[in-house]
Amino acid sequence: MDFLKLLLSSSRELWSSIGDDKEKYLSILRRIAIDFTGIVDTISNSSSLIEQMRETPILVATKKDSRDSDSYHLASAREIFINDNKLYQHIFNQLTAPEEDSLEMLYKKLGCKSLQESVEEKSTQKGNARENEKSRQLQESITERASLFYFNHPENKKKENQVIRDEKWLKELKVREIDHIDTTYKLITTNDVRSKRNKICILQDSGENSWTLYMSPDSFDVPPIHIQVNFDISQHIIKSIYKSHEWKDIFYLSTLLTTPLEMLRGLGYPVDRRN
Repeated sequence: MDFLKLLLSSSRELWSSIGDDKEKYLSILRRIAIDFTGIVDTISNSSSLIEQMRETPILVATKKDSRDSDSYHLASAREIFINDNKLYQHIFNQLTAPEEDSLEMLYKKLGCKSLQESVEEKSTQKGNARENEKSRQLQESITERASLFYFNHPENKKKENQVIRDEKWLKELKVREIDHIDTTYKLITTNDVRSKRNKICILQDSGENSWTLYMSPDSFDVPPIHIQVNFDISQHIIKSIYKSHEWKDIFYLSTLLTTPLEMLRGLGYPVDRRN
């Protein structure tokens, strides 16, 4: 409680006195994170205290400077995002919370928004969609491994209603080549809009309950799929399957798409199982 009072009354003075030493300051925030529930439970006007914590610049946040190095700042919870989407952070370069579980939990309790949930993304494919040997190979690979991804699906994902599209959706996902994709990103808290030309996206087919994975010609490299391209494909698929996701979900799908079936069979995956 004493640490919290100190930050609320003189956070900037403290930050300055320790020479912008982020680790010393973060150690105080870690103590507050550990004791946060107890602090709230023992204070009668806890709601006003939390509101004060939200409004006062007592939290450490990071963003890239002009040299593309991490710089650290004091800011209020309303100015800071949880960095759960690296692409969006690269595009908008917003203040983000330190990537530590205990600190992220504290920042969320104080009202820091998810960066992923704060951006509206809209993609448009350019050129005529076409099917070729490379797109067919990739579509077949995704289809034959879809059941492996959903095999023994984590129960916590189901309980939290995180899975919004099932195995059937993934098996029926089409793959087509397109000239390129134009994407706009809107940060809804500030209405800041950025545009980017991309190589991959997944869009719902017009007037149909079906979906297509679009890829530009230079993004195909199969077999095998180039590791970065495969990771990008996995990221778009995971983003379509889950309401929210973690990097390990993308890595898991990426591994399934690139690991030889014989090796997966040896690891115990039911590669010969038919539904």
